[in-house]
Amino acid sequence: MSTVNIFVIGNKQSFQLTLNVSGENVPDDIEDLDLESDEIRPLYTLGELKHVVVEKCKYTSDSIRIIHRGKTLTGDDSALLSTFRFKEGDKIMCMGKPDPKKHVDPGQKLLADYEKKKYQPYAESFSTLKEDLNQLCNNFLDGEKRMEMIKNTEKRIKCIEEKGVKMLEELDGLVIFEDSTNDEQKQRNREKRKFLINRIQDKLNESDKLSYQLETYRYKTEHPDEGR
Repeated sequence: MSTVNIFVIGNKQSFQLTLNVSGENVPDDIEDLDLESDEIRPLYTLGELKHVVVEKCKYTSDSIRIIHRGKTLTGDDSALLSTFRFKEGDKIMCMGKPDPKKHVDPGQKLLADYEKKKYQPYAESFSTLKEDLNQLCNNFLDGEKRMEMIKNTEKRIKCIEEKGVKMLEELDGLVIFEDSTNDEQKQRNREKRKFLINRIQDKLNESDKLSYQLETYRYKTEHPDEGR
């Protein structure tokens, strides 16, 4: 399959897309476009390109113009993108009328992206750490391997605590509204930021318990004849 990567510019943003320029017809079993995915599958037709631009740039579908090398792309939505002679690294400029129904407040989007790209991976790492610590405390290891795992887990707890503190600082510094943002949206954004802050603080509080759990386990392994 022959593909090229292009850059899309429109409505104060830019993003990259992959186009299929092989000239092949659209496969019957092709998967639906997932615009929430970090990597959208290769596009085959002008209609697919228009659809992505409309959704990503928040334009009305009847106002969209896609300009490639100074010319507006025209044709039926079923037209294959291979007919437009795209090359690797090409840029397309997109123009259109903003769709008020698709408008997303910049601060709201900023917080949503932060939750998806930073908080969720952090929470997953924390969950994995808890599970690994519980397995360690079940005495499946002994001797040098056990001490090595204890030291490794101690480092992971410290790392995840430092990451949590850094995320709190980042959230505090995010510009989540502008002077023109209405009061209701400002409040929603404040509440969303507070929600994320509380979740991270909960994790930091829980990390103290993990540290105590590890310390207790370490003591028991070093002093097997003493109760604690």
